[in-house]
Amino acid sequence: MGLADRDNVEEEASGGRGWLARGAWLGLLLVAIAAAYLWFSRERIAGDLIDEYLTEADLQASYDIVSIGAQRQIIANVVVGDPAAPDLAIDRLVVDVSYGLGAPGIGDVVVERTRLYGAYRDGALSFGA
Repeated sequence: MGLADRDNVEEEASGGRGWLARGAWLGLLLVAIAAAYLWFSRERIAGDLIDEYLTEADLQASYDIVSIGAQRQIIANVVVGDPAAPDLAIDRLVVDVSYGLGAPGIGDVVVERTRLYGAYRDGALSFGA
């Protein structure tokens, strides 16, 4: 094999690796763009999930998302039931996420200034919605 043939073989081999490296960088770039999109959309995504859960549970409720982070979520002004006479009112709800070997879970939950309204009628205790 001559010197020119050896150069052609090396160019072909490195050309294949070049495309592989470019493809890996492109894939990494696409993953980074997707992660950034999800991060900046996290409050909308969380709101959609909460709304879906409330609809499935057939609960009338309102809330304000203060912040959604990787470690802590803060929701304020939670009102469950009729807004004029709510069954449950929470000024501020703080949920910490715990990470372990498996999927993330709920760690600490802090509920600030809670008002739960109930009634005892005909021998039955009811907390409304």
